[in-house]
Amino acid sequence: MVNGLKLAEFHATVVNHLPLGVSVEFLMGGDSATLYTNPEVRLGPVVITRGALNAGGTVDTATVSRNVLTMDSTAMRVLLHDTLWVGELITLESTQGESVRLTGADSLSISGYINIEYSFDESVWGDK
Repeated sequence: MVNGLKLAEFHATVVNHLPLGVSVEFLMGGDSATLYTNPEVRLGPVVITRGALNAGGTVDTATVSRNVLTMDSTAMRVLLHDTLWVGELITLESTQGESVRLTGADSLSISGYINIEYSFDESVWGDK
């Protein structure tokens, strides 16, 4: 089945409403027990800058980052699993000594999907 895969892209949107930047890696695998210790696929990292700060050091406006990460032929094999587990490894970036304030309104949200291009031939349909 993987022979027909022409392209696989992981599309991720990260909304950072934190007063510090973050680095995000996307982990994929067929086993939830080893997803964070031994992922089959690791995409990224992508770095997202902090939200815009006001004079009080709190976030006024979130930073939105839209990312497209291409999966090579080795990474595409993860799509053969009956169940695909996807997780994130999030690293908070340093403020370089600058004081910032976290509030209850601060957040980080991530959404994503995989776009696949597949080429079918008559062998997929079997005997008629």
